[in-house]
Amino acid sequence: MRRLSAALIFLLVFSALLCLAAPAFLEADTVRAMIDGLDGLRLLSPEEARAFPEPSGKVELTLAGAPLPYDAEANAYLIPQSAETEGFDGAVELRREAGYTYYLCPSAAGGKAEALSGNVEYGIYAVRGDSCRFSRVLFTPQTVLCLTADSGELPGEERGEGDLAVYSVRDGRIVREQAHVEVNERGNTSRRFPKKSYRLHIQNAQGDKHHLDIAGLRSDDDWILNPLYADTSKIRERLGYELWDAFNSSGSRAAASRLVHVEVFLNGAYWGLYGLQERVDFKQLDGDKRADLLYKVVANDRPTAEELLSCASTGRYRAFELQNGGTAGAENLWMPAAAYIAYLDGQDMAGAALNIDNVVDYGLWAMFTQAHDNHFKNQFLNAVHESGRYALYKIPWDLNHTFGDVWRGEDEENNFTGYMVGSLVMDGAFEEYLARGGDEAALAVAARWRQLRSGGLTAEAVIARAREMHEEIAGARMRDSLRWPQCGMGEGNAMNIRDIEDFVETMFVRMDEYIGELASGA
Repeated sequence: MRRLSAALIFLLVFSALLCLAAPAFLEADTVRAMIDGLDGLRLLSPEEARAFPEPSGKVELTLAGAPLPYDAEANAYLIPQSAETEGFDGAVELRREAGYTYYLCPSAAGGKAEALSGNVEYGIYAVRGDSCRFSRVLFTPQTVLCLTADSGELPGEERGEGDLAVYSVRDGRIVREQAHVEVNERGNTSRRFPKKSYRLHIQNAQGDKHHLDIAGLRSDDDWILNPLYADTSKIRERLGYELWDAFNSSGSRAAASRLVHVEVFLNGAYWGLYGLQERVDFKQLDGDKRADLLYKVVANDRPTAEELLSCASTGRYRAFELQNGGTAGAENLWMPAAAYIAYLDGQDMAGAALNIDNVVDYGLWAMFTQAHDNHFKNQFLNAVHESGRYALYKIPWDLNHTFGDVWRGEDEENNFTGYMVGSLVMDGAFEEYLARGGDEAALAVAARWRQLRSGGLTAEAVIARAREMHEEIAGARMRDSLRWPQCGMGEGNAMNIRDIEDFVETMFVRMDEYIGELASGA
């Protein structure tokens, strides 16, 4: 077994390609001497590779003796790399067999950037007489998660046991971390999609909670794998959460989830591009699970305030899921949720009140992103207990129907809407605040929008960030579209985000007009 530096191998490949394209820049003899020094791993072109016998097996690559992410159907290894460094990171091992000659075949000219974008891949051939073995080698800037269920089946609604291997790049090395995991299918309407959403509960060998620091997110044992199936751009949720972070002036009390893109293998098969998410919980909110209350609004089945005040459930009641009913010490677990409903109905309730700065932030964010699926459901309500009463903070969740993406189902229960680009989505609490507050509220909303605009919220900045996100996942988008062709990638905007760019430009104009009208009418 030979350990080959990825940086050295691909420096050689790139150099050789420069030699083939422009011999004046590099002596061919120098390249040949460098390649021959790699114990028989020789460079060849795709045309030369066609002369080999039909491959009948794969080439073995490992990472410090451990498996690498490998998709048997595509006969492809997927190796993470940092997009922040120039050279290739780390080293992998080529398991050589006696008598075979090994060749490295790039699909096209290019270097690391082209490999990470999916425009260049590499083939490794092992040839001995009439015997030929072959595997593809692909590179990704995303962290790679390999999930293997003990049952060998796809995870279901009940927790099933398995193993998780996480591949990433740290300090110039390719790192593999492994842990036991319990996994189950999650979600509501997303359950009908073939590409499922999953929740991961990471454990150590003794079955206790085990925290992993994955892809720059918080160290945790409890993760969500978001399939991003309905969004052909694959960036709406991440962009929406990042924008909420810019709009949110309440700090950790209204902190939303964070999402990063990862690539996932499930039971040895490539499963596609996912969003790895932190959960919205008391760790995220820096809260007190005994003194505070946290609700998740999961449906449009809105109860009355009176119904909530008399509710005895410690879990779910109609639209609301209480996240800490088993630990909270409140005398009435549902009073803050009842106060929220009362506010929407034009009434106030002693003991709990919405934080108005948060109402304004949420209302402007929902309006700008056209979060039509988040004006009642798909949000968390964080009830922070302080000075004998609760302050309520709204937090967005599940943001796939944003930035002009509108659900077109036929059933109103599935949240059929008719919003068009330029329409202003009015969050219920925000609309009630404007109705109650008159000129003072209008001027406060206008001042907050202008503060955001002067602080760097511009069409140019949002579009630049959207393009950056989209480019980061170029290779993963292509692989995901091959794995899940039925999700509309070919007909949607998988290969560009012009619709999101047009949406952002339109909404800034529309929002500025609305704020101007609001202020001038005050």
